[in-house]
Amino acid sequence: MSQDVVLSTSAIGSATTRTRLSSASKVSWLALPGVLFLTVFFVAPLCYLLALSMHGGGSMGRVDPQWSLVNYQRFLSDHYYLGILWDTGVFGALTALICAIFAFPFSYKLARMRTKWRTPLLFITVLPLLISAVIRNLGWIPILSERGMLNQIVLAAGLRNEPLQWIYNYTGALIGMVHVELPFMVLMLVAVIRKIDPALEEAAINLGATPWQVFRRVILPLSRPGLVAGTLIVFMAAISALVTPAILGGKRVMLMALYIDQQMRALLNYPVGATAAILTMAAALAAMLLAMKLGRSRT
Repeated sequence: MSQDVVLSTSAIGSATTRTRLSSASKVSWLALPGVLFLTVFFVAPLCYLLALSMHGGGSMGRVDPQWSLVNYQRFLSDHYYLGILWDTGVFGALTALICAIFAFPFSYKLARMRTKWRTPLLFITVLPLLISAVIRNLGWIPILSERGMLNQIVLAAGLRNEPLQWIYNYTGALIGMVHVELPFMVLMLVAVIRKIDPALEEAAINLGATPWQVFRRVILPLSRPGLVAGTLIVFMAAISALVTPAILGGKRVMLMALYIDQQMRALLNYPVGATAAILTMAAALAAMLLAMKLGRSRT
């Protein structure tokens, strides 16, 4: 009798295993279109860029058929190119930092809000994402220009005797990039802060914690996943941005995206442009892995 029970149990187990394998195979087939799409439109162009970067070349589309690492050697040994890469990383880090500073209090208030204004405020937050990047950047020109609204306020208040240069420089590019990327940071933080139980904050206050201690020891550690995710999204977008630095920076702010565009479209120096693109992606990947490691080590 016991042997029959064991046999029936093993038969049920094997049937369950076959069912799970069948379900897994169906899921694999469903994932096939996405895998093919990523292979054709992401992996294949990336491999082509990597292969192109390993050839010498020059202007006007000339590509040396010989394989070499001369472009990487030239790039990594030249202070000018390394300076562009460093400036790009600093630009992305500053954008992420400013977005986090502005987004955190607003996201906390939005996550804790229970009134009818929550949905309109959330819509206003994501509204810039529905507008073309060119239109958004052009909208800053009447505000930041020499005779723009901001300088008019500064001059009328007597804070300066001459207009400030807010646009066509690093400051203008940074302001425009923060405006573009701030909604992403807000959305990431709101999603995480909403999951934090308000009872934890009330318990900390009842135990004598100050508002700053509640923020530092309760809210900030629990919202770290959203902060890390938002920082990564903003950083990646900022270091690869082209339109905003070109319009509001006046092409005086040389970042990697502008340099790659210059090499690819103006000079037709495809190998050098591909090398700059690969090194930018490698630096972004290194920053992402470092941020993820720091996020895990502090949780």
